[in-house]
Amino acid sequence: MKKYASLSAFITVIVLFIILYNIFINGFANALSIIWVIMLLVFLAAYVVRRWVYVPRFQRAMAQELGLADPEAEIKNNKELKKGAALKARRTYLGELSSYFWFFFIIFLFRSFIYEPFKIPSGSMQPTLQIGDYIAVNKHYYRLHDPIWQKTIIRLAPVERGDIVVFKAPTSNEDWIKRVLGLPGDIVHYDQDRQKFQIISGCTNPEEVAKNINWQNLSNLGNNCQVVNISYGAFTTDYNYFYYNNYQLVRSETLTSSQGESLTHYTLQNPQAFDYANARGIYRQSGLPALTWVIPADHYFMIGDNRDNSQDSRFVGPIAYQAIVGKAEFIWFALKYDASGNMKGVNFSRIFTGLYPHISLTN
Repeated sequence: MKKYASLSAFITVIVLFIILYNIFINGFANALSIIWVIMLLVFLAAYVVRRWVYVPRFQRAMAQELGLADPEAEIKNNKELKKGAALKARRTYLGELSSYFWFFFIIFLFRSFIYEPFKIPSGSMQPTLQIGDYIAVNKHYYRLHDPIWQKTIIRLAPVERGDIVVFKAPTSNEDWIKRVLGLPGDIVHYDQDRQKFQIISGCTNPEEVAKNINWQNLSNLGNNCQVVNISYGAFTTDYNYFYYNNYQLVRSETLTSSQGESLTHYTLQNPQAFDYANARGIYRQSGLPALTWVIPADHYFMIGDNRDNSQDSRFVGPIAYQAIVGKAEFIWFALKYDASGNMKGVNFSRIFTGLYPHISLTN
């Protein structure tokens, strides 16, 4: 009896997940969390039936079989009778189904509020992250939020320049991963000829400043504006990355957080600068020059480290705070792929490597 009940419950779990996955995965931003909650409710319902319907029924049946003089008293006080009835209830189909509750509940809590694994599907964050990397995303670093509607419950650490974050794409229900470049209130400009970003922060009226700013001369800004220091290293050719019929150039980029910490990482760039100002689909803000953006309150400018192979805020605009899923912290597993996209095995050298190895305090 237990064997068939256990197998039937296991098949139910698999079939239920497949059905829910096909219903929710394409139309909802937090499909997996919704699926998990529905499954938990099913297991909880099975537990309620097991505990308050099956157990009393088996107790009465066992008391009747034993021919007890006072069945009601025995049902209340006889521990062996209670234990036997609970065991029989556990071996039923619904009893076996209810046993999945705590397993799924612990996983749900872990992935909703602690850490969630993500796989890197594209090269937009190369060379920092590679296709086939599996990263651990801290779900409670910036905020505690409900797993279904993603509404903030408590704000925790601030989002800093240089952080690598996972967020819900504004154009789809996909999870994207990019680096934070611009903070709320910043003026962000991309100099496409020099292939460098420039940032101004702290302006009293950033919209007015951004309309007429001379990005070649930032010495007399006024308006409480401050230039954010971004340091770039020299370009060198990296023969591991080949896009647009060119080997890509790699260089270091150092950003400074609001806490005075400097973070150095590496970026890729095409040898020939692209004309983003006239590119199709580039994001433009009304009244501002091309490739200049003012970051609204509670929004962030996200950029890929693979600068010419990334769909990011240059195309979709600043990302809302509520869309942020969490902070990427380390690579917990990695697969190796060749240039043709064929898997070549496990990349052991990348397992359990952190994503912020070059952090230091600036003077």
